[in-house]
Amino acid sequence: MRVLPSRRSLLVGSFLYVGGGCLFKRQKQGTQGMESCPNVDFWRGLPGLVKDGAAFFVLKIKGLMGKGGNGGGAGGAESDYSTFK
Repeated sequence: MRVLPSRRSLLVGSFLYVGGGCLFKRQKQGTQGMESCPNVDFWRGLPGLVKDGAAFFVLKIKGLMGKGGNGGGAGGAESDYSTFK
């Protein structure tokens, strides 16, 4: 029994989500261009979130390996993490 969806199902689902969301926002909300994309604010902010996550990950690894930073301690990552913003 297959539990995970196939690649084709994910592709079709993604297409329906984006296409249907764009169509809905254009028809019901009168948007144009990129503003028609579903959750456009999330997609615009995603590169920054990935960058912040990667910087946080590097700090944690450095803290665990003892190579500087305070990523291994409780509450210490926030103070060092601020230098990556």
